[in-house]
Amino acid sequence: MYEPLEPEEFCAYWIPRLKNLEPDERNYRKICASLLSELTENTIKTCNNWLTPDPKLRCSLLIRKYLRVLDLLWQLESIVPHSLDFPEKTLHSNKSILSKEPDEFCSYWIPLLTPLQINEYGYRKASCSLLSELSGKNKKTCNNWLNKSKKHPIPNILKKYLYIIHLLWQIELILPFSIDNYLK
Repeated sequence: MYEPLEPEEFCAYWIPRLKNLEPDERNYRKICASLLSELTENTIKTCNNWLTPDPKLRCSLLIRKYLRVLDLLWQLESIVPHSLDFPEKTLHSNKSILSKEPDEFCSYWIPLLTPLQINEYGYRKASCSLLSELSGKNKKTCNNWLNKSKKHPIPNILKKYLYIIHLLWQIELILPFSIDNYLK
């Protein structure tokens, strides 16, 4: 679906645009770790570790996928500012990024992507498959998220990730129609 984006690549593109600071300038790494911390709700120390070459300190696949979709959303917003109905200040802060529960996401997209409706045989399996493909987690974990298991809480980053994917997919559904109408 979406290729993961490494934190260094995300920062190399966005820090100069958001903070007017180049990678070779003083405090770049500190600002980068601070932005990643704000976006992912991890500590600055953890985010700083992601910026080291040590593969043992690499961030999770889910975070790298989240950075990719956030990057796509921000690029869309920077290309066409305020023309899409994005939450206010999305480009500058993660505070306004809304979230989407896995079951809510699936109830919207599974009927559009498959012939299955909620409560039909195979719906739950299709939901787990979709969540697994998007998150990189196994289907059992995704099933626990759908059960809202207290033993396996849903990560906040996943809810934000699903919200952004929801926005991007809605844009993808609308855009071809809009282009066709424009051409006519």
